[in-house]
Amino acid sequence: MQVAVCSAVLLRSESANDAEFLVLRHENVVLRRQSTGPVHHEPADRFWFAALSRLVHRSRWQEVFPVAPGTVLDLHRSFIASK
Repeated sequence: MQVAVCSAVLLRSESANDAEFLVLRHENVVLRRQSTGPVHHEPADRFWFAALSRLVHRSRWQEVFPVAPGTVLDLHRSFIASK
């Protein structure tokens, strides 16, 4: 399985890999900020997930984002609607 994951990472575009890396780094920031209790994503966190969702292929959302794919879509919709 690791070979398949490694080859998939190598074949994806550089921007998709960079976006996935940014999502994981931001998730790490959120988790460090809230070391105890349930994780709560602030509006700025939701903005990052919505913005980066455009760069990560939808088939990878479940593996990349710390929220459900439907939530990512809702975040993106609400971000666009607020403009």
